[in-house]
Amino acid sequence: MRRAFSFVLGTVAGIVAITLLEGRGGIIESIAAKQGSAAGNTGHGRKPLSRSGSSAARRYPMPPETVAGGLVNFGYGEISVQVEVAGGRITRVAVNRFKTLDSYSAQIGQFAIPVLGKEVLAAQGLPIRVISGATYTSEGYASSVYSALKKIKG
Repeated sequence: MRRAFSFVLGTVAGIVAITLLEGRGGIIESIAAKQGSAAGNTGHGRKPLSRSGSSAARRYPMPPETVAGGLVNFGYGEISVQVEVAGGRITRVAVNRFKTLDSYSAQIGQFAIPVLGKEVLAAQGLPIRVISGATYTSEGYASSVYSALKKIKG
């Protein structure tokens, strides 16, 4: 009987914790929001993606520039991205290095990385949405993008 009570109590606590984290935008989205606010975004928590945002608000350098983000160990491998800025806007995000510890993580990356790139382009920076099932990959990708944007902005 005690085991059943402990199990039910643990399950309820887990559901409450997940609900609270989802209400706050999730752990990774909160990290990306913090990184984004450190890179110059204003506001609290997760910023909604703007598909038609003004490039002037981001204040990227006007001449074309390509910068590599840092190599980030995300738990199941490592990732590094390259961000290209032209005309004050992010024009391209490419992966320089993506090495995983297993084939399953590589499959997840093949699906998630193009989506994450589109998110960065749509948001013109961070924060970006996290892909369910690719949380660690999303976190590593966002961290590398953050380091590249930090280099661009100076």
